[in-house]
Amino acid sequence: MKWRRAGCLIVICCVGWLPLTAHAEESTNESEGPVSTFPDRPLFFQIRYTPSAQFRTGFRSADGSVAIRHHDVTGSIIRPVTRGGMLVLSVSHDWDEFRFRGTDEIDGLMSRVESLGASLLFTGPLRDDWSLFTMISGRSSREAQASARDAYTGNASFLVQYQWTENFQLGVGAMAGRRLEQRNSLFPFASVTWAITDRLRLRTTRGLQLAYALDARERWEVALNNEYFRHAFRLNEDGPGQGGVFRSQAVVTTGSLVFRPNPGMTFGAEIGFAPWRDYRVRDADNRTLFDERLNPGVTAAMTASITF
Repeated sequence: MKWRRAGCLIVICCVGWLPLTAHAEESTNESEGPVSTFPDRPLFFQIRYTPSAQFRTGFRSADGSVAIRHHDVTGSIIRPVTRGGMLVLSVSHDWDEFRFRGTDEIDGLMSRVESLGASLLFTGPLRDDWSLFTMISGRSSREAQASARDAYTGNASFLVQYQWTENFQLGVGAMAGRRLEQRNSLFPFASVTWAITDRLRLRTTRGLQLAYALDARERWEVALNNEYFRHAFRLNEDGPGQGGVFRSQAVVTTGSLVFRPNPGMTFGAEIGFAPWRDYRVRDADNRTLFDERLNPGVTAAMTASITF
């Protein structure tokens, strides 16, 4: 299976990378990653694999339930640029296996969905205490046999940050994007990075995150995350979705544990709770075929990444 091959690739890379970093100099900067630890390298490569699961959850007003297995494999090329900046080109492939169970309205609603995406990111200082983050990305998300031409979305975003104090950074930005069967979107957002203590930090990296380093070298970290997810996929014309769009929205609160054995490796595990999750299917003529909210449910995920 694809996810097994991806998992084996991560393991092989990790085993090969460990001896190369066994004698790395020990310092408190290891959590900053290999780009800042070895600034003279012209290029870095990163591979990340994240399997996750939504455990079987029933619908509130319909007879039936759904369980999901999700897999995400991302490869990136990282190039340091002048003055501490960075260019990152990423390609990702992820797939979801939906397992609906219940009435005829729900059973067979959707099976396997695949997404292929690419993004180009730049982050770096502007002048004095100002820095810039900007990214453009595109993605195709669809059920098997669905129209690839009608499954593309794209986004462009920027974020300008200011270092108010040594421990506090605040930013403002905006994102514009194209959605499936909806109006193009434009909305502002804010970013906060606050080192409350030497070990406790508040970030907006993943929704809203409160993270605590368990050791002075920050190899172990626990975090509480609150995130909002929104996904959309093009459906097969011959299936119940009739070539329309499946949309899901969710709010998920997770607790995570992260281990960084060296500057180029990260392993993580998390367990989450979704108090609100909504599924909606509209056909190609924008008629609603299915609109249901799920009961609160549990999620779980793991992550392994290597940068070399």
